[in-house]
Parts: sequence; structure tokens; C-alpha cells
Amino acid sequence: MKKLGPFCVVDNGLFPELARVVSPGVEESSYYSRWESAFPSLYQMKVGDFPGVNRILDYHDLIDEMKENDGTWIFPDILFAGLQVHLESLGHAVWGSRHGEDLENYRVEFRELCEELKIGAPEYEPCTGITALTKLLAKQEDRWVKVSLIRGMMETWLSVNAQLAQAWLDRLAHNLGPWKEKQKFLIEKPIPKSVEIAYDWSMIGKLHAKRAFMGLEIKSEALFGMLIDYDKLPEQIRDINEKLGPTFEDYHFRCNAPIELRVKEDGSYVALDPCMREGAPSFAAKHGLISNWPEIYHAGARGKVVEPETRDGDTCAMELILYSDYARDDALAVYFPPKLRDNVFLRYAAEVDGVCWVLPQLIPNTTLGSLVTTGKSWQECRDKMDKIKDEVKGRGVNYYGDALDKTKAEWEKLADFGVKLPSLGGGK
Repeated sequence: MKKLGPFCVVDNGLFPELARVVSPGVEESSYYSRWESAFPSLYQMKVGDFPGVNRILDYHDLIDEMKENDGTWIFPDILFAGLQVHLESLGHAVWGSRHGEDLENYRVEFRELCEELKIGAPEYEPCTGITALTKLLAKQEDRWVKVSLIRGMMETWLSVNAQLAQAWLDRLAHNLGPWKEKQKFLIEKPIPKSVEIAYDWSMIGKLHAKRAFMGLEIKSEALFGMLIDYDKLPEQIRDINEKLGPTFEDYHFRCNAPIELRVKEDGSYVALDPCMREGAPSFAAKHGLISNWPEIYHAGARGKVVEPETRDGDTCAMELILYSDYARDDALAVYFPPKLRDNVFLRYAAEVDGVCWVLPQLIPNTTLGSLVTTGKSWQECRDKMDKIKDEVKGRGVNYYGDALDKTKAEWEKLADFGVKLPSLGGGK
């Protein structure tokens, strides 16, 4: 098969494996992630330095070459909207969310859009400043605390009560420094008696493939998913995609488009948080399962849909998240047999003399990546995972041993909420 024109992946360091996975199908696969600072670090400069991948330090050098050779730019992460729009204005083919990333970046604005489109959303209350947040949480228990954009300073967390929240608030006040009384927060009520689902596939404007991947995540532990006929996806997913379709079209959206939904006992749903980029997890599961990613990206960047194809007729994928506390501050070598290379997907990674390394970053990171297996059922994926999960070694490398069984329990729990999905025996 003739190779496609060059690809250039522009990233923040979470998805260097993408450039490696597509490299056999393209003339040249380049990778760039941000490294520039007043005092550059080798650990930022080397992310994505894999055999078969052209690790570049300046994507500007490729602009003319990409245009002349029918190249494709791939943005698996957010915060590159301006660059994507600029490249598109120059006539380049771009896979990415463009300013559709704002649906993820600005939480209150997304909830206002949901209200306009008659999409259910959680009850929430905005507030500004640590003092106001502390007073609010003193009056309320079990509240999710969220911020827009600055995930490096605070991820979403649950305030169980004022006493338990105080340590978080003290730390947050310290981290925010002189902006602690200016920072805007969003406080949400939990959705009782509900179950979470999400669409883990792409939208090309308002278009979608006839088959799509859908996974259930055990937060920071594991994921199990299937490739499912689109018209057999839960009706809640199809409904929100249809309602947001015109918005995606307005943004020239060509990207992964999962939105976390909470389905209630009566079948109604509320939209939680959009993920206008590749999912983590789900990225590794999809790229372990699907074999024709170069064609999907190439066509999608040009506004066309290509149907996914799988290896060996598999329809299911399982992802087990690997972590090590030692990756927080040190470069960590991750060892595994060469036969498992296509089962291992690492973050902030590079390869040196045949050994993969996860490199420390400015924001400390203990998640190494994921181990992936595929099959025709949950059990087949699980059996394969049991055979290989202890072959990945490194200082402190570990995983949550009961995470895989949790994915099965969550999948089966969906039926109690009227969410119809294929059985764990397969994806048809």
C-alpha cells in the first residue's frame, strides 16, 4: 500500500506514542512537544524521540514541506487552537479541535451552552476566591470543586466536608499565591443514583463513523471498551452528539469528542465535562485495537470520515494504567520484552538504546502510561492481560490489581439504569 504524505504530531507530551504508531503508514512521522524556556531541559526536548519518529524542536521548519507534500498535522491535545486555525488558513490539513477546545477549557460557558441547547447539566454555583470557596464548603457537604484551564494547579476534587477540605484549601491557597482571592471556582452537586458513560470517538464536524469506540473508565486505574455500531450506542450519547453537532461544525472540529455523561435511573442524563482531545485513558486502547489510524487521521483532517478497521477481527480493548512514584522526579527506565512493544503506551517517553524511558516534567507526574490488550470479549482481553501485566518492569512500576474486575462490574451495572450495550462477549 502506498504511504500517505508526512504527518506531524504537535503535543504537550501526553501522546508521543501516536507518532510512533502511525509512522509505518506515512512518508515521515514527526513529533513536537513544548520544551522552550529560559533554561531548557533535555527531559522536555527528548519526549517522543523514538525509532522511526523525527523528533523536531521547531515545527515552523516543516510548514512548507508539509504543504508541498500533502502533509497532515495532528493535535491530540488542547491549547493549540490558534496554531491550528492559522495552519488551516494557510491551506493545511489539520486534525484537532481548534477553538472547540473552549468547550473543555471554560466550564461555566459550557454549562451555559448546555442550557441553550437543552442538554441536562449538574446544579452548580460559581464563586471567586479562596475565602468565598471556604465559606461555601463550610455550609455544604459532598461537593465537587472545579476550575477552568489551570489543571496543572488543581484537578477536580471532592469536598466531603469542611474539616477534610481544609488541607486542600490551604495547599490551594499557597499554590495560587497572589491570585488566591481572584481565582474563579465552580462547585457542583454530585448526581446521586447515576452511572457514567462517555463517547470515545471522533466527530468530523457533525459527521461520525458508522462504528465508534466506547469505554468505561475506572478513574486512574483501568478502562474496558468496545467498537460498537453507532446506532447501537446508548441513546444519551447519540442525543448529545446530535445537539452539539452544529457547534462542532462551526468550529471545524476534527477530533476525539468524549463528553462525560451521568445517566439517572429514569434514563435522563446530565453532561459533566467535555474532553476535546484524546482521552487518557482510551487513547491507548483505541490505538491498540484499530489498525488504520493513518487513513482515519488523513481523511478526518480533510473533513471526511473513514471507518475504523481492527486487527484480527478484535472488537474489544482493555487498558491497565501503570504508575510509579519514582517517575515524579527521576527519569524512569521501563523494561518489557520487544514482543510487547505494541501493548505498551507511555507518556512523556523516549527510547534510548532499545530501552524506553519516562521523563520527569515540570508538573510532577507519576502515571507512566498504559498496558493494552485486545480481543473479542472482556474475558479474552483479561486473559491476555493476566499473561503480560507482570512483564513490564521498572523501579516502583505498579498497577491496581482489582481494576480490571471493576470494569466488568461497571459495564454490567449499566443495564440497571436502562443503558443498552452489547454484552461483554463482543462488540456487535
